[in-house]
Amino acid sequence: MVLDHIALLREQPLDAPVAAALEKQQVAVEIIQSQIEFTRDYQDLGVRAPRWFPVEPLVTAAAKALRPAGIRFATGLNGISVYADTLLSSVFYNLLENAMRYGRTVTEIRVTAVPDGGGVRIVWEDNGVGVPAKHKQRIFERGFGSHTGLGLFLVKEVLSITGITIRESGEPGKGARFEILVPEGRARFG
Repeated sequence: MVLDHIALLREQPLDAPVAAALEKQQVAVEIIQSQIEFTRDYQDLGVRAPRWFPVEPLVTAAAKALRPAGIRFATGLNGISVYADTLLSSVFYNLLENAMRYGRTVTEIRVTAVPDGGGVRIVWEDNGVGVPAKHKQRIFERGFGSHTGLGLFLVKEVLSITGITIRESGEPGKGARFEILVPEGRARFG
């Protein structure tokens, strides 16, 4: 509601200081909104028993929810399902949201799954600007980042409930690459 009021005001001719103040208010409201959503999601973390989820519909649902204009999806998930916390859908939603927000030049996202030892490696990669080398070790820390610093922290926490890990292995300037490592017994094909 507040964002709607700000949007209406921004349609009016405004002096530069007023426009700048509205911009700051909008950013503050968006951060508060994200923190509320994070708190809602985080309070449900681990509450319900993990279960099996087919991955492809979760990726598709994230794309439908966020409607990433100009970004093409390619998947090679081979019918993979993973045993994970019920908040697994938020993992793919957050990865897409990050690609849209920080990838700047992203036009394609590829999500694939390949056997890895007895488990599986799900790879989410884009062709955007990538993660700067100096940030790679910190992107999953709570509070790190230029927005709320909660999205990738939540991603790591959701996955860790069932022993799944995530790392970023992309090359700066060539795109982000998130590898979700699902241990043996927590993934199945077909």
